Amino acid sequence: MSELFYLQDSRSYTGTNVVFWRTGGSGYGTNLDELEVYSLEDAQHQHNRRDSDVPLLKSLVDKLSIVAVDCQVLPEVGTEDPKGQYVVQRKGYWNGNDIRFVRRYGETYNYSEAEVFTKSDAEDLFSDSESYAIFSKTSIDKIARRTFQANNIDKKTMIKQAGIKLVKPKRVRQTTGKTRGNCPECGKITWDYNPYENAYCAKCGDPLSRAI
Repeated sequence: MSELFYLQDSRSYTGTNVVFWRTGGSGYGTNLDELEVYSLEDAQHQHNRRDSDVPLLKSLVDKLSIVAVDCQVLPEVGTEDPKGQYVVQRKGYWNGNDIRFVRRYGETYNYSEAEVFTKSDAEDLFSDSESYAIFSKTSIDKIARRTFQANNIDKKTMIKQAGIKLVKPKRVRQTTGKTRGNCPECGKITWDYNPYENAYCAKCGDPLSRAI
């Protein structure tokens, strides 16, 4: 069976989340379940066309993914959970748009590691509404998504050994802002921000200001 790939937009990240091409070319996103999946041939073709689109082996990305929750789609605080289970957000901390959760020891952006509390325990332990927010676990389960972290990118196993040949990035020609001029006496080419101001020709010594 041929290897399958996601296509990373390597120009930027959302926090530590890697950004990929979404299904149908509908922009970029971090939710692995909304991504376009490419064959080896199609992934290589797209990478050849635009070197910033980097194929990453789907099976390894999926394996190393974590579950995270985007703050932009959070349910209301205080919603009753049908199973009596609650999770707690630590306010004021973000990974891109993702929120941080309380866990047994410390805090985490990986929702699958969040501690689950009863309502009474959550309210007793995290009554400070300025620092914590209590959410129904059932509500958060509905919006949690799989993401992939930049520090887990392994070019050797996810790209090269998977059959992708990386192309060299196109170099952007840098301009200096200098202007071309000529010595009025001998014709030697000069380059400067103002090639005729307060300068003498390095070849014949004639004042370049005569050309103004």
